Amino acid sequence: MNMQRHGGPAKIMTDTVCEDCRIDISTKGIEVDSSTGNLYLEATILITVIAVLYIGKKLVDKYIK
Repeated sequence: MNMQRHGGPAKIMTDTVCEDCRIDISTKGIEVDSSTGNLYLEATILITVIAVLYIGKKLVDKYIK
């Protein structure tokens, strides 16, 4: 999806087609192409990044109170 700003609210252009996208989000659902890469590894990395950000936020909130 391309987001373009033209002086007003952001418009999302959904008419573009991504040939190498692995995740397709539509009104019918979410489809993930798992033909390349390891989805378990990517999910683990994503969860780890979210956990580190959450812990970092808690530490910052604790010490900057």
